[in-house]
Amino acid sequence: MTGEQMAAFHLSSTPNPLERPIKMGWLKKQRSIVKNWQQRYFVLRAQQLYYYKDEEDTKPQGCMYLPGSTIKEIATNPEEAGKFVFEVIPASWDQSRTGQDSYVLMASSQAEMEEWVKFLKRVAGTPSGAQHVRLSALTRVMDVA
Repeated sequence: MTGEQMAAFHLSSTPNPLERPIKMGWLKKQRSIVKNWQQRYFVLRAQQLYYYKDEEDTKPQGCMYLPGSTIKEIATNPEEAGKFVFEVIPASWDQSRTGQDSYVLMASSQAEMEEWVKFLKRVAGTPSGAQHVRLSALTRVMDVA
């Protein structure tokens, strides 16, 4: 199964309410055209990052499939002290498939940003179950040989 097929299989714009969130909280999201900031409620659930206008909303405004994505902290200028900015860049195959922009996000503190980055990197780097099974089966075949 290609990465694109896996994303199509896993990608859902509506989160499964039975899946327990890994992390959730308020972040500011930079808009893609007008570069101002909007407060949004983010929920990291399974392999996707969802965002909502309000924490009571049931329908997300957007979501990103995270495996293969890049998460990086963005250094700010000294005059921008107090801005704790990081970026979530979709996997290149996912970006070409959906034309999805990266998310530029701002936390309210350094500690909060580091915690989001840690969890996002963990999800982005986690191999899917199918890849993991295939890899472990290949390892067993190599061990036998």
